[in-house]
Amino acid sequence: MKNLFRMTALQTAYIGTKVLGDISPLITGKLGTFLWFTPLIKRPHKNLSDLLTQSEVQKISFKDSYITIRNFNRSGTKSRLVMVHGWGGRWDQFSELINFLIKNGHPVTCFDFPAHGESPGLSTNLHEWFEILKKTESLYNDDPIYVCHSFGSVAVTHGILEMNLRAKALVMVNSPNQFDFLIQQFSKKINLNKKAVPYLVKNVLNTVDGADKMTTIPLRRLSVKLPVMYVADENDREVPFTLHTEAKEIFGENFVTFKNFGHNRILSAKEFHQALENFYAKEITDLRL
Repeated sequence: MKNLFRMTALQTAYIGTKVLGDISPLITGKLGTFLWFTPLIKRPHKNLSDLLTQSEVQKISFKDSYITIRNFNRSGTKSRLVMVHGWGGRWDQFSELINFLIKNGHPVTCFDFPAHGESPGLSTNLHEWFEILKKTESLYNDDPIYVCHSFGSVAVTHGILEMNLRAKALVMVNSPNQFDFLIQQFSKKINLNKKAVPYLVKNVLNTVDGADKMTTIPLRRLSVKLPVMYVADENDREVPFTLHTEAKEIFGENFVTFKNFGHNRILSAKEFHQALENFYAKEITDLRL
């Protein structure tokens, strides 16, 4: 029922952005901002029963609510990996990858940001994501490998470069590297009038400290900070392959491409799982203390 109410409210708001566009760009921009920070709910992954029995669930307080964390294979002997979902995503999108990593001896941590998956709430923003990344980091004594899908890459790269988020390596999957692109795609999705776009941009960036650093992901700075595996699918309909030209130049053989998996299904692909383990063997094993 809650999901139905949310969907109905959001669909009504989408219509509102189209109707109000010429009447009041300011109000439309505010409505667009509400939609920007209110993710659609993704359904849980099927066939999770076996994986759920292997997880240790922890709930940590956050503001007036909580964040749900799941840990797998804590006794694993290899480096711990942290799964970070994208906007509108949830932890169990990584379920097949988690199973693969457990079998290969890795401890795995995953969690849902506010208003996503198993963590309650209606809306969230990047500032909250930064806070949660630092808060979850404090629960562990290691430098993990972050595996980030889509918008999750934006949060984690900012955390690493600007907030001293500890990380041994980073895996970016179908990452939207340009803020302008995100605004453009979102505006099309909600039929936002061009006159209202500047108000949306201002409102969104005002929620983040150091907003000027959020317009693009500084890939070159990232490449000298730690080992990075950059993954892109040529048939991704949400993040066009043409946006990854700079990444291909910077990351070289660690720029890994696939075809026909698309934006989300790539997380379940065995080819991606094996490429990740190969990256670990080549780049990470020698870094372990």
